Amino acid sequence: KTAAGTFSIAARRIPADEKDAAANAFRTRETNFQKILARQLALIAKRNGSKDRATLEAVAAEFESVVTDFKNSNEETYTADSLNALALTFNSLGRYSDAITRWLEAAAIFKKLGIKTHEQQCLNDAGFGFQNLGNNTEALRYFFESLEIKRKFGTKLTTSKTLGNIGLSQLALGKSDDALKSFTESLALARSDTRTDSENARVVTF
Repeated sequence: KTAAGTFSIAARRIPADEKDAAANAFRTRETNFQKILARQLALIAKRNGSKDRATLEAVAAEFESVVTDFKNSNEETYTADSLNALALTFNSLGRYSDAITRWLEAAAIFKKLGIKTHEQQCLNDAGFGFQNLGNNTEALRYFFESLEIKRKFGTKLTTSKTLGNIGLSQLALGKSDDALKSFTESLALARSDTRTDSENARVVTF
């Protein structure tokens, strides 16, 4: 303790073997991450290139493994991305309930991380899942959650598309007046989107 009443702490020299161990651990973690990511990308390519049910089921099983590996590596963003990819695979298989479960799990992670565009897309896709199950009441719930985010962070074009989805579910439920309002606003937003076709082509469609 010094005269001024503060403590003087000598810097600890880190032994070379500790530095080497830390560096090796980092390299191992990075290598493992790259391997998992490569598996994920390969599976996406395989899924997109196949319509064979057996192949898609095998891809889904592999995606489950990738999700687990990313979770164990505490890679939250990539966990959510893989959950979304898994959900899309289940959707292609007509396993809509399984797809919805993964989309909502991904949406919760994206919400935690503050990645609004991805959160609302997963919510919107969950709405599609419920539409496919014929449950338009639940579909509207998630379409509206997606819409709330899009009004703040989305574009006129993507907001217009979600309003169109809402209108379809409202129409299926016999809510013709509500559906007309949704379709009317959707059309107005689409017409007011002043970007060129090439600019709109770069927008992620939801």
